[in-house]
Formats: sequence, C-alpha cells, structure tokens
Amino acid sequence: MLKQLSNLMQTHIRKSDVLARLGGDEFALLLLDCDKKSSQKLSQELLDKVQHFCFQWDGKNFEIGLSAGMVYIDKNTPMSSLLMNDADNACYIAKEKGRNQIYVALPGDSEVSRKKGTSRTVQDIKEAMAADRLVLYAQEIRPVNKVNQNVEIYEILIRMRSIDNKLIPPMAFIPIAERYHFMNLIDRWVVENAIHRLDIYHQKHNTPDIHLHINLSGQSISDAEFCNYVCDLIKANQHLCHKLCFELTESAAVSNLRKACDFMADLKSYGCKIALDDFGSGLSSFGYLKNIPVDILKIDGKFVKGVIDDPVDFAMIKAIQEVANIMQLETVAEYVENKEILEKLAGIGIDLVQGYGIGKPFPLESLFKE
Repeated sequence: MLKQLSNLMQTHIRKSDVLARLGGDEFALLLLDCDKKSSQKLSQELLDKVQHFCFQWDGKNFEIGLSAGMVYIDKNTPMSSLLMNDADNACYIAKEKGRNQIYVALPGDSEVSRKKGTSRTVQDIKEAMAADRLVLYAQEIRPVNKVNQNVEIYEILIRMRSIDNKLIPPMAFIPIAERYHFMNLIDRWVVENAIHRLDIYHQKHNTPDIHLHINLSGQSISDAEFCNYVCDLIKANQHLCHKLCFELTESAAVSNLRKACDFMADLKSYGCKIALDDFGSGLSSFGYLKNIPVDILKIDGKFVKGVIDDPVDFAMIKAIQEVANIMQLETVAEYVENKEILEKLAGIGIDLVQGYGIGKPFPLESLFKE
C-alpha cells in the first residue's frame, strides 16, 4: 500500500519537488519556489487524489485518508529540526480537526504552541515512567455503618513527580496519556505496584486488613495483552484476590461491553470484586446493568454534590440505591464533602462513602510504612 501511495503522490507533484517517507505512514514533501497560494492548491489536489485512491488486498477494498500539516520556509525560518517539529504538530492538528484536511501553521500559531506543549508532556510522562517518578496515592472509602473495624478500604490514585520533584496532579497528564494511547502502560504499572506493596504489607501485618480499589481505563480493558497480564498477576497472587476491587468507569464498560464483561468475569472468578465507577452518568445506565457482572456501584459525584439542595439529584441516588438493593450490590458515594451530605446519604441507605469530608488522598507509602 505504501509503495502504491508513494507512486501516486510522486506522479502528482512537480519535478522540482522532493517527496520522502519519514517512517511508518508519514511522508514529507518539500515544495521548492512555491508561493503560499500555489502550495495550498497543490496540497489540496494531492489530498483529493489520495482520498480517491482505493487499495485492493485479498479481495477487499480499503479507502485511504490523508491529513497534512504545512509550514512556510523563508529567510526567517528557524533551524530545520524546529521546522519539522512544527510541520509534524500541524499534521496532528489536522487529524484532530477531522482528518482529510490541511492545516497551515503560521508564525506564532497558538494551536501549534499548544500541541508543542502536549508533545512535551507526552515525553515527560514517558521519562517519568522510565525514571520511576510515578507515585501512588490512596483515599479512604469508609462504610457508613462500620461493621468490621479491622478492615480498611482505599482507592488507589496516581500522581507524577517532575524532574524538580514537584507533584503533578492526574488531570495534568492522564488525559494526554489517553489521547496518545499509552494508558495501558500506566495501568500496568499501577496494578503491579499496588499488588506488590499490598503483598509485602500483609506478609508482615495481620491487622488492619487493607483492601484496595484499583482503577482501569477503557483503553486497558480493550487490550487483550493487558487483560492477560493482569489475570496472570492475579493468579500468582490469589491470596490477595479478596482484598482487591477493580474499578471501571461506566462509559468505558459500555463502549467495550463484550470485552469488559469477559474481563470482569475472569477477575471475579479469582475472587476479586468489580466496581462500576461514575454510575448514572450514562443515558441507559439501568438498561445494561443486569448484563454486567459487577459487585459495587460508585455513584457519579455530580449527583452526590447536589444531594442536599437538588431534589432530582436526591431522587437519582435513591433510585440507584433501590436498584442496588434488589440486585444485592453495594453502593459507594463519591464527593462526600461534609457531614450534611453524609447524613443525607446514610438516610438513603448508601453503603460506603468517599470524599474530602471523609479523608483526603495521601501517599500510599505512608499507609504501608513499617
């Protein structure tokens, strides 16, 4: 396909132009002595040709798309490496804007500057993972009516330390990791480290009995290799399975329903629990609940925050609790910020609560210290 595409583009550019393949599915085109109007016209013609190109293989037809980023070269142009970086960022901006289009990067372009910042963050995350600068935090999940004083439950959270040792919150890097599809690497690190530290703790201590909730992204549960890795890790640590709960967001579970259900069933077969996070955020939350093998519903925090003043939020939480009771599922309310919210939830029958009114996140190492 790449050979055919190369020949197609080569036949539709001028003899003075230089076409090269940079690697993968990325090409570069150098247009010599070409003004802005002519360059855009030529690039658009090339884009149209590629869009109408149909690659045939094994009796099937495959349509090809092309996203192009363009930068102009003049006497004020910086060094070639910066020029190529701007062109590369412009390509990604074209993809973000819907693909099959051209994005022209002009001097001082704010979109390109934003993309440069994102690229830097991607590199920062990769370097932090390589240098072991990811940090696990924990936040308490407390039973509304404590039955077993010897069991403590915590949700595992993640932070990142910069080179100068500043703590970076998850919202500053997790969305970027999701966008560039390496959340499975982060999730793998979290699962492995959380289980390892829990194992070391329970080898030395009998009380309190600590249970952990570990979040998994939609990208991870769609990755067969990741799912196999987690199952193998669980099999090797079966003595800890009853102390582990894996949390999946409602949106992630629904968008990958078959794979999510298979993975959840595997984890449950070893004795782990499954929590459906942000429950109630979807339009058909109750519709598919009967078909998902979960143990716990974590109610979307937007309902919890308004439970005191908004009767609709109160009714939503009450409805979720009633369904959970019928299905014999536990419920967790997030974003419990004060005593008033806690008392309101206790009146509905919520099983567990979490939020700044219960306990703020803290480094996991302080929980497991000797």
